[in-house]
Amino acid sequence: MLKPDPLAKKLKTGDLVFFSGKGLSSDIIRYGTFSKWSHVGMVLELEAYDFVALWEAIPNSKDTCLYTQQASNGVQVVPLYSRVKQHLGSISVRQLLGGSLSAEHLNKLMQLLEHLKLRHYEQNFWELARAGWEGPFGENQENLDSLFCSELVAAAYQHIGLLDKHKPSNEYTPANLSESQLTYLNDGFYLSPEIDLF
Repeated sequence: MLKPDPLAKKLKTGDLVFFSGKGLSSDIIRYGTFSKWSHVGMVLELEAYDFVALWEAIPNSKDTCLYTQQASNGVQVVPLYSRVKQHLGSISVRQLLGGSLSAEHLNKLMQLLEHLKLRHYEQNFWELARAGWEGPFGENQENLDSLFCSELVAAAYQHIGLLDKHKPSNEYTPANLSESQLTYLNDGFYLSPEIDLF
């Protein structure tokens, strides 16, 4: 079993971290999307810290956001090592490969981080439900007023041009970002297979 700190030093902005949680809400997400994963966040390197952080949207967190210095019921940035330490299920990472994010990419990410700070976790149950439903009446309209985890990651990738915008960000589940469903991105970037952390 790898310790989080050595691995975190190898991660960089844009890498994805997948969590397989325990509990009713995690089970609903996993079984509803036929996936091992119930949560996903994106790695961020912030200049003020010598460790990598996780940018995520999560309900009922007791953590203080590194970016806003406030507790947030929704979008937050937390130390990756502490998030890994407190998680009780499986964790994997998918590294962003095919080049390095440019200064323009990183500036756009920071603009989006500023724009979405303190947004609440998704308030619309039907928006969450439709994200995992591929049948009739399952399409969402783009709405970033409140966000769930994979919606935040997809919005970030779309904002910097790695994902096309033909599919709204709130149509993505953790399963849609996993290695079984998403590999190639725009501009020569791609995601590695899932690397088990725990």
